[in-house]
Amino acid sequence: MFLRIKEDKSFMDKEQFELAKLISQYLRGALNAEEETDLLKRAEQDEQLRQLLERYADTSILADDLILFENIDKEEDWNLVLQKYRQPGTKRKQHNWFKWKWLSIAAVFLLLCGITWWELPNERENGIIVDHQYGYQNDVLPAVNKAILTLPSGKKIVLEGDSLEFKEDSALSVSKSIDQDRQKSTDLLNQISVPKGGNYQLKLPDGSNVWLNAASILEFPADFTEKERVVKLLAGEAYFEVVPKTNSPFIVYTNQIHVEALGTAFNINTYTNDQTKTILTEGKVKVSNQQDQRIITPGYAVSSYADRLSVHKADIEEALSWKEGYFYFDGKNLYQILEEVARWYNVDVKYNTEISKERYRGGIKRSVTLGGVCQMLTDLSGHQFSIDEKILTVI
Repeated sequence: MFLRIKEDKSFMDKEQFELAKLISQYLRGALNAEEETDLLKRAEQDEQLRQLLERYADTSILADDLILFENIDKEEDWNLVLQKYRQPGTKRKQHNWFKWKWLSIAAVFLLLCGITWWELPNERENGIIVDHQYGYQNDVLPAVNKAILTLPSGKKIVLEGDSLEFKEDSALSVSKSIDQDRQKSTDLLNQISVPKGGNYQLKLPDGSNVWLNAASILEFPADFTEKERVVKLLAGEAYFEVVPKTNSPFIVYTNQIHVEALGTAFNINTYTNDQTKTILTEGKVKVSNQQDQRIITPGYAVSSYADRLSVHKADIEEALSWKEGYFYFDGKNLYQILEEVARWYNVDVKYNTEISKERYRGGIKRSVTLGGVCQMLTDLSGHQFSIDEKILTVI
């Protein structure tokens, strides 16, 4: 989640807020050379600013603070910071230690909240940032909540960080006014497309939740019929939490199979061209193709091939990890790992060396930059990497 914090002049004066932004951008390597020089010169004349920058030059301290803030409700706690600063008598107490305490908190909040309203347009668009930590030519930001909603009329709406909910009786709720596009028919189809470098969550008209991974497309009606609830996963990967409804099965169609559930939670992965994999985490589903069908219980998966369905034990973490915000590599080779990394960071991968088929086990939070993932993969595989804009090279 990327919180968009608006400037509040009652919280800090404009100069303090601008300084907090500069500190957060400095820590992320997003300042240009002139801005960085100006900030460091200012630190030479301000002992507490110098101490603050030196404190966060220790990446272990910064990591600890980020972990601390990552485990709280960012919006709620930011509001608590504002309230603290607004307390009666606060202005009388704003001697240096108090100012710098809250300035450091603001800087870490702004750092943690990722892409925010004051960033440079090119950084916001392509995700490329300066690397001050790992030694690469540049670094790349992780994916953000974004998608394109195509309405039955053909109108396209860009969704960025908004929660999307389709309510019964065709009431479409998103933090944009699109009431004029509400649909009244089960024959009219909406489509939501998540690009590389993105992910998105939505609530369907029946209340069922869907999480869409990068490079995924889901098609669904404006209203479900009473007889059945049908959606189509046209590409990518999706995790479904289905609301149980008697006599109204929930059915997901892909290009190879259809999955039927009454009330359950499951993951469908169609990234591999000749295989679709369904993992069940709760309830019961029936997976069918033109030749066969299988019913599975939690902890099992069905892999669909051109000529058969195969049931086998599943690793539940494989289904849940990406939805919960981390990469999980168990038994995957480097090619498979980098395919997932490329989708998430929207980069192209090149190989300047031979890659073995060795399989690895590991994981890392998907909120880190590409440089952090490359360091983990170097430790895991021994291979070195280079990052040049949006090209990731194995060397």
